[in-house]
Amino acid sequence: MSSSNDIVDLNAESFSILSILHHSKMNINKSKLKLLLYLCDEELDNKFTIFSYEKGVVGPEPVGLKKYLTELSNKNVIQINNRLTFGGNKKQDYDIINKNLRNKIIKYNNGDVKKLDSIIKDICYEYSEIPLSNLIEMVKNKNNKYFKNNTHFWY
Repeated sequence: MSSSNDIVDLNAESFSILSILHHSKMNINKSKLKLLLYLCDEELDNKFTIFSYEKGVVGPEPVGLKKYLTELSNKNVIQINNRLTFGGNKKQDYDIINKNLRNKIIKYNNGDVKKLDSIIKDICYEYSEIPLSNLIEMVKNKNNKYFKNNTHFWY
């Protein structure tokens, strides 16, 4: 972060996370964030890849996601909220700390970032309010190669 706290240098991965959090109308938990990142990469249609993916319980697992979330938290760009589910499992969701920061980042960066942000905005508009279980099924029906063989999972 610069000394004036006006500009944060972000790579495509961190920017994509921040843009999803900005464009989503509700708090995004880790499972939904993973699926939205995957849908963004699918929309880019191999012109550019934000993340590579591994098999996960709820679908595509972005490689390095935890590292990027920690970096954004350490830069005081996002807040990581740890909660317990009714079943006692840990759940994380994320908030942007400074809502104006995203606009400054977009103005600071080039046209490619604006195009990426536009794609992410469209994906969030279409999918962010879909219940997680429905979103998982939708992604699984499109491409199930990233799903571990689990018949029972918790989000």
